Amino acid sequence: MIAARELLVLAMVGGVLSLDRTAFLQTMACRPLVACTLAGLAVGEGQLGLRCGCLLELLWLMELPVGAAVPPNETLTAVLAAAFAGSAPTTWTEGARAALGVCVALPFGFLGRWADVQIRRWNRRLLERARRGVAKGRGPAAPHLLGAAVFFAVGCGSTALAAWAGTGVLSALAKEASPHATAALELTAYALPLLGAAAVLLAPRGWRFKGLFTPAAAGARALGRIVSWTGP
Repeated sequence: MIAARELLVLAMVGGVLSLDRTAFLQTMACRPLVACTLAGLAVGEGQLGLRCGCLLELLWLMELPVGAAVPPNETLTAVLAAAFAGSAPTTWTEGARAALGVCVALPFGFLGRWADVQIRRWNRRLLERARRGVAKGRGPAAPHLLGAAVFFAVGCGSTALAAWAGTGVLSALAKEASPHATAALELTAYALPLLGAAAVLLAPRGWRFKGLFTPAAAGARALGRIVSWTGP
């Protein structure tokens, strides 16, 4: 079960990052690589959060909330993945814990997309309210702030509720998990990057991009090996 202080910090992280996703700033801090790391730090598992973020970033790298497109809510998924992974026993390998967090959190991305659609529909009323206010000589600041506040409130609430319930259930189930289950999760941790690479390759239509992906991935892998050899 997640501690009350960690849950509060996690909810605030989810709320702020939900603003960054579409309503305010859009600094890309809401992307899984950053969001997972921040959520991991919130629950005292920064390195584990970073690993979850790497897995999720590949899976949804090409899913962006551009224009009218409403992709799965990768920010909510990322924050919950770090929380769920942190609820797994510390005796498990990091790969198994990360795979558990990512796999359990993925469905919440689609629930988050449904919530995003409902918020956007509700915010259309605020647009009309802002227009009427401007026509009467008032500024549009109040409707804009109210629209952003809704995103923040839903982000905080959904993060807190899902993290509280999910970590409690997972921590109880994980204690009863067999060695076969943990071994399967370790294999899943190796399979997820392959699925992510496939998702990246299938998304763009241009073959030029596909041709550049393989050498870039190989170069990143080689760089990681060099760093591991030269590290302490």
